[in-house]
Amino acid sequence: MEIIQIKSPDDTRGINQFLEVANSVYREDPVWVSECERAFTKLYTGTNKQNRYRMWPVLAFQGNIPVARGVAILDDKAVNESGHREGWIGFFEVLEEYQDVAQHVLKRC
Repeated sequence: MEIIQIKSPDDTRGINQFLEVANSVYREDPVWVSECERAFTKLYTGTNKQNRYRMWPVLAFQGNIPVARGVAILDDKAVNESGHREGWIGFFEVLEEYQDVAQHVLKRC
């Protein structure tokens, strides 16, 4: 298993591999739509322009196959009640047969 970070919104190959994970996870789900995939692409490609939030997409590979993904998200304007900045993990999916990879992706995020 190898975990990588997509370094730039210009990394078309990395983004396509990132999107491939969700397509594989939800392939048999008749109600899944790829709307959030377009949202990810729009948000990630806009991160350098808006400077409000930052995103660090992470991919896990088994051999050459992307099997899990997640994104660490930090919004510079989001703070909790104590005034501390908040961040999230989003776009998290793991192929069913690779559940053991999930904790590694979460830790990397």
